[in-house]
This record gives sequence, C-alpha cells and structure tokens, in this order.
Amino acid sequence: MKLTIAIPTYNRKKIIIESLEKMIESKVLRDVGLDFIISDNGSDDGTYDALLDFKNRHGCDNLQIIGSDKNYGFTANLKKVLFESSSKYTVVISDEDPINRENTDKLRLKLAEMDCGFVSTLFHLDGRVYRGMEMPEDSIIDGTKIREMSNYISGAVFNTKLGQLEWNRIEPFLKDTRNQYPQVCLAAVLSARYGGHYLPIEVSYKLNQAGPEQIYPDYDYTLPKSRFYEFIFFCEFFKEQMNCAKLEREVVFYKNAIEWISSVAFPYYFNYLLREFPETMEKFVKSSAEYILGSIQRKEISLSPEDIEKIFK
Repeated sequence: MKLTIAIPTYNRKKIIIESLEKMIESKVLRDVGLDFIISDNGSDDGTYDALLDFKNRHGCDNLQIIGSDKNYGFTANLKKVLFESSSKYTVVISDEDPINRENTDKLRLKLAEMDCGFVSTLFHLDGRVYRGMEMPEDSIIDGTKIREMSNYISGAVFNTKLGQLEWNRIEPFLKDTRNQYPQVCLAAVLSARYGGHYLPIEVSYKLNQAGPEQIYPDYDYTLPKSRFYEFIFFCEFFKEQMNCAKLEREVVFYKNAIEWISSVAFPYYFNYLLREFPETMEKFVKSSAEYILGSIQRKEISLSPEDIEKIFK
C-alpha cells in the first residue's frame, strides 16, 4: 500500500533541507512505497528554490514540490497537501521532523489492515512522551482524547478521501482567528464519524525546535487570553458538529469533547495561569470567580470575548 508523507512549510529553508538530508541518509526518501508532497506557502527566504535544488541534486522521483505565489496561511497549506495526495492515507509531518524509515514501514503495514478516518501516532518531545502517554496499542480515540492526540501535526494520519469529502464541514470554522489548530477540527470530524485510532509507532522525531507557524499574523496565540479564546472556539465547534451529527456515536463523541475542555482542560490551564501569572490572574479571580465555579459545574464554557478582553486588557 502506498503512503503519502505530506509536509507543509513556510520560511524554513535551513530547517527543512536539514530534515530532508536526514531522510536521504536513512534512504527513507527513496522508498518506492512512499510519496512525498512538500508545499511551500509563498516563502520569502528561498525555501522553494532550495527545495527544487535539493530534488535536482538527489533525483527523488517520488518527491513533489508545490509552490505558492504568497502565504495563504497554514490552513490553506494543509488543505493543499491533503487534496494533492492520492494515497488512501496521508501522514502530515512538520518540516523540522524527519521520519523514521523502519517505523514508517510498520505504520504502512498497520494501516493496510485498517479502515478508519484518523490515526494518531506516538511522538516524543524533549525526551518525554508528548503524545500517546499511557495509551495501549490501537486505542480508540474518543472525544476526551481528540484534542491532545491531534494538536501537534507531526504523525497525524488522515484518511485522504474522507478528509477531502468532509473538508467543507470544517472550512467555515477554519477562518476563525481563535483556531490555531485546523488539524484538530479535521481529526475530530473524521474520528467522530468514521473512527479514530492510536498506534504507538513513532513515525517522526524532533530534529529542530522551530515553533509553530503563526496562522494569523495579527493574532498572538501565545497570550493567556488566546488560550481562553481557543477553549471557547472548540466548545462552539463541537456543539455545531453535534447539532448536525448523523450518528449517535458522533453526538456522544462531541459531548465528551466539550465536557473534557470544560471540566479538565480549562481548569488545568486556569490553575497554570494562577501559578505563572499571579498578578494578572488576581483580577481574573476577583471578577470571574462566580463564572469559573459555574462553568466547571455546568461543564460548559460560556465566557464572552468582551469578558476576556476586560480581564486581560
């Protein structure tokens, strides 16, 4: 079974070439069972030309390089590589993470036996398990796990045709600046409707720590208030998907996802902010104590954008 390795990139000339050289050394880039698609999102640092030069030097017939006239954002780049793929499954890899040849062979054999919408794989970061901790092999990914199992893009496996089919369901939400993780939206829709699985196979590994691409230049996702916006966005997204669900298992999936954000992720991050930003959070606690307690009890986040701006202005 052919497998597509898709790599969106932007202004990562040095990093992506270093990553590709590693894959030449391991000979995984010459694996006839793999197709590679790299989409450069209008880089202005010479990334596209460097990629063409790399292909010419190494003669990789299974490597497709796609350029763009400008930066259309990570979401558009993700869509491009998915829709260019013709394999049953497409593995999306971050441009600073080379893939492991032996483990890619294992993944391909496993996927040949599977028929589902989304697969998450094992990933280590800074010497620890970043994704897949305490998850047995071939675990079902339910609503309580979808966020943590798909937020980092490397090693995310999408059923190509189903991803293309369902893209229109998520596209209206991908223009929302609060959403910095379009892959989570796609993974959720595919897992809820067609099934999601976890495989403890480490397809890619961290070579460089470059940090994620900024999806919206005017929106700083690193600010504490941005994370609250993100929580609210995903609650709204899951609610909307639940309202148009066709299957009972989809309804259960999205209910669990909303409950996890409201009763686990939100309190956890709130307590983190209390520890790390005590002065900023003092005002938050005084003005929003009733909301916080009620939100956790109701298992629903309903904080308005106006409230967030007042707290973090």
